[in-house]
Amino acid sequence: MKDDSIEISKKRLPLRIALFILALAVAIGSFVIGINRKSGNVPGYAVISARADGDAPRYATRFRLTYRFGGSSRAIRTQKNEIADAYSDALSRLYKLLDPENSYPGFAGNLADLNRHPNQDYTITPELFAILADAMERTERGEGFSIYAAPLLAEWESIAYASDAAAFDPVHNPEEAERLREIAAQCADRGNCRLEIVDEAASVVRLNVSEAYQAFLQAYELPRTVLDLGQMKDAYILHGLAAALEERGFADGFLNTVGGLTVSLSGPLEGEYEILSYVNRSVQLAASVPVTPGAASAAFTAFPTEEGSAGYYAADGLMRCAARPAVAEDAPISAVFVLRRDGDVAAACYEALCLFLSTEVPENVSTASDLLVYSLMAEDGTSLYAFGKERDQILQKDGFRLIFNDILSN
Repeated sequence: MKDDSIEISKKRLPLRIALFILALAVAIGSFVIGINRKSGNVPGYAVISARADGDAPRYATRFRLTYRFGGSSRAIRTQKNEIADAYSDALSRLYKLLDPENSYPGFAGNLADLNRHPNQDYTITPELFAILADAMERTERGEGFSIYAAPLLAEWESIAYASDAAAFDPVHNPEEAERLREIAAQCADRGNCRLEIVDEAASVVRLNVSEAYQAFLQAYELPRTVLDLGQMKDAYILHGLAAALEERGFADGFLNTVGGLTVSLSGPLEGEYEILSYVNRSVQLAASVPVTPGAASAAFTAFPTEEGSAGYYAADGLMRCAARPAVAEDAPISAVFVLRRDGDVAAACYEALCLFLSTEVPENVSTASDLLVYSLMAEDGTSLYAFGKERDQILQKDGFRLIFNDILSN
């Protein structure tokens, strides 16, 4: 494995530390399908509620399943129960598997168990092994995402949810900025923490954590959790959920998260993905693109898209995104939307996340996705920069304009 440590620039430090931060709950998803959701046991779309789980009471709070039903009232009621069971079982299992902090009865070998067994060979489930291998490969690219940033995530969460969050705003609080810089540097140092594959066939790994790093976490009063999939966790869960539902023959619906990710199942589906922008301190619908079966999308914003959005705090009368300063000259991206028709939600999430965390405005974008759209903090929010082979499929709304490779569209 190559050295994937990231050199931290100290120029305008309080604003640049975000390059090393995984997104928290950075956005409510800019994904709305133009359908009528009917209540009761009648034909049409309905939101399926997950069953209660006493071991993980909040396991379903970030996820939604919307499904289309047909037939008689009795048939619909039966199918709702069957789908709710399948959805709940798969979501609970995946949530517990990827929980970095909590262990569960009868559920050995999850991410929390690995975090609690540093410096020893440890067998995890093959499913978790595959996910961590993918996340490690993305981490090694050094483009902003890192599975080793758990302590940094914990610090940002403490800011976002503090009653006096503005007092700890790193843009104006030099002590907090220095604290975040030091935590970021420690997380980026692979001499402190590195996940090693010991036996791929047997799903054996080793989480190497230095004594100096453990002492640092204790001194800074940070959790001993060092591995965390961050916003990519939701992407991996959505991928597994979609596969589990399809395997059971449930394909007429879509999954989405409050963090801005979506996966359409393979059944017929009509509607639109909504692309949001921020104009005059208000969230507006800027453009849309058609939904297709089996597609996936990811959306991140540097502004809350509805009242009470998680991961934000107020400072100087403005909203800041806890995962990255929302108002900063070198945090230029205000919103990102990525669409993949092949359904690879992990790839969509990763590409959107890395661009969202970037400290530079991209002059041009080479994307493997079908569509990538972004807007800039320094502008009024009415300009959308679009890339990918499906950029001509976008329908911009009145008052907005599309820019294709710096060529203004009509």
